[in-house]
Amino acid sequence: MGEDWRTPIIKWIEEGLLPENQWEAARLKTRATRFIMQEHILYKKSYTHPLLRCLSTEEGIHILQEIHSGCYGAHACTRILANKALRAGYFLPTMKQDAIRLVSKCERCQKHSPLIHQPAEPLTTMLSPAPSCSGGWTL
Repeated sequence: MGEDWRTPIIKWIEEGLLPENQWEAARLKTRATRFIMQEHILYKKSYTHPLLRCLSTEEGIHILQEIHSGCYGAHACTRILANKALRAGYFLPTMKQDAIRLVSKCERCQKHSPLIHQPAEPLTTMLSPAPSCSGGWTL
């Protein structure tokens, strides 16, 4: 496993190793209370979900692509895509930002996205007198 966001947490939980900087060490201790190791896999504790499996950035992007391509419903918007990944039991701190990047690159999502049906400028009211006053009606 290479260096990613999980490495310091895993080192603290398994080996008790902390960063040199005391502020980073204190921050890591506080943050690590929200995580647990089971069978050498890091999980995040959650209030509303069961344990969420912590993913590397590459794994997270792959999971988002799988969900977006249709295994949990096809081509969802960014917020729904990130929530589906959470409901599936996965966690990545940058999940929402990665979902935004993925959906913005998806050609089908951009092509079939809702169109804006508002004018570019606010409409102005044009007042005109009744046609009979200006001699517009002739019989």
